[in-house]
Order: sequence, then C-alpha cells, then structure tokens
Amino acid sequence: MRLAVQTRGDPLLFASRLRSIATEVDPTLQLHEIIRLDQVAMADLRFYRLLFWMTAMLMAVVLLLSLTGIYAFFSFIASQRTREMGIRVALGGQPWHVAVAMFRSPMTNIGLGILVGLVLAIGISGGDGVGLVLMYGCVILAISSLATLGPVRRALRIQPTEALRAE
Repeated sequence: MRLAVQTRGDPLLFASRLRSIATEVDPTLQLHEIIRLDQVAMADLRFYRLLFWMTAMLMAVVLLLSLTGIYAFFSFIASQRTREMGIRVALGGQPWHVAVAMFRSPMTNIGLGILVGLVLAIGISGGDGVGLVLMYGCVILAISSLATLGPVRRALRIQPTEALRAE
C-alpha cells in the first residue's frame, strides 16, 4: 500500500513524525520506505522506458523479418517471370512498365491486407486503434516498396536475348 502526504518543506524531515502518527493509530502499522513523490515517478518512468525499448527492439526484429520475407517473395516472382519480362522488353515494352505490371498483383495484395486490417481495427476497437494500424500499414507498404527495388533492378538489367536463352 502506498500513502501520499503533502507537506510544507522537505518531506523527509516529516518522516519521523509520520512514523509516530502511524504507530499511534495502529501499533502494528510500520512504514518501511518513505520517499518523495518525484522519486516514485522516476522509478515508474524507468520501467516504462525499459518496456518501450524492449518493444522497439522487438518491432525492429519483426520489420527486418518482414523485409526479408517480402524480398524473398519478390525475388522468387522475378526469377519465375524472367522469360516473360524479356519477351515484353524485346517486343518494345518500357522496362519500368513491365516491372510495374509484374509486381502490381503482389502490391495489390499487400494493400488489400492493410485495408482489411484497418476495417478490423475499426470494427473491433471502435476506431481507437485506427491511427496505429494506419501507421503500421504505411510502414509495411514502405518496406514492401523497398523490398521490391532489388528484384526489380535485377530483373530490368537482364537483356531480352539472355532471358530468351535462359529456358
């Protein structure tokens, strides 16, 4: 149990008087630790700071794993569709248009996933967590976009003749 007492001057000087008052009220009542209120707040602040950093580190690991998985997925798509990209470029398609066409479907799936998450957040929490889900969705969308850059650049560097010879 905690007791908060407001005093004039230094509260630690009032500690002995507070102990004697507590003993008069109930002889079995003992006050073990008397500290100032700002010291209590600092102890709580240290706990919350530790909790924040642990959560931040966990989120960093989750985002790194997400980036790795999305990169692997897009690399797989690019390697499976190399021949198609080569044919499209050989027929006169602009390389960036071909790349956008290739990765439109997976990026649409990611966008739909974010949209479903937003709808669920609105339905479950009544709109309380929408900002957090929206922020998380933006981060995932940014990570997905960054993860596509490597496979797209690698696929665009392939010459059409090399892509056709690969099969």
